[in-house]
Amino acid sequence: TTTTTTTTIPIYNSQNVVTNPSFEDPELSTQGLFLSEIRGWEITGSFGGTYRPAMDSFDVPLGEPASGQQIALLQPGTTISQDVSNFIVDGSLGFRVSMALGRRRDQNTIPKAVILIKSSFSNTKLLMQTVSLDDVQPGFFLEWSWQLSARSLSSIAGEGVVLSISALDGSSQLGIDSVVVQEQTFSTTTSTTTTTTTSTTSTTTTTTTT
Repeated sequence: TTTTTTTTIPIYNSQNVVTNPSFEDPELSTQGLFLSEIRGWEITGSFGGTYRPAMDSFDVPLGEPASGQQIALLQPGTTISQDVSNFIVDGSLGFRVSMALGRRRDQNTIPKAVILIKSSFSNTKLLMQTVSLDDVQPGFFLEWSWQLSARSLSSIAGEGVVLSISALDGSSQLGIDSVVVQEQTFSTTTSTTTTTTTSTTSTTTTTTTT
């Protein structure tokens, strides 16, 4: 007797489709430098840009979930956004968004952020979340992530997505790093079990292919 079992597990593609996800461009030569520009991102509102942290503001070198030597730093009332042009919504697949959000050690107020994801053509709102960094230790980062299911995306198949991150008014400066958008894919495993029975013995052979 031969039995074949196929198992499909949703996973996320290792490729990150965000441009300049860790804010290393433009490169700043010295700790403490700030530049009101983030290549690949649009800045609107009060004041924001690329920052290379010094020890008085964030723990350096940056540790996980942050990465590299630089971050985006936003004053309250500022938004950065990116039309993720490398990503087109497939109505049969979901995607995952994650990012590291950080709190300055030299400011006492808790930062708050708003994460907005919408479609690039119809402006359909896919996600809007307000995040308060109460659990983040001063000078450090924590990771937040969200999964969007294929069912929630079926109406915007063929569109791109626009990702926006805002620092709320009335809070302190917001650090951002390691922004990731990954498309869902699937891992399929097939197992074949063959059982041979005689009058005196029973032999089972199992073969697994991926």
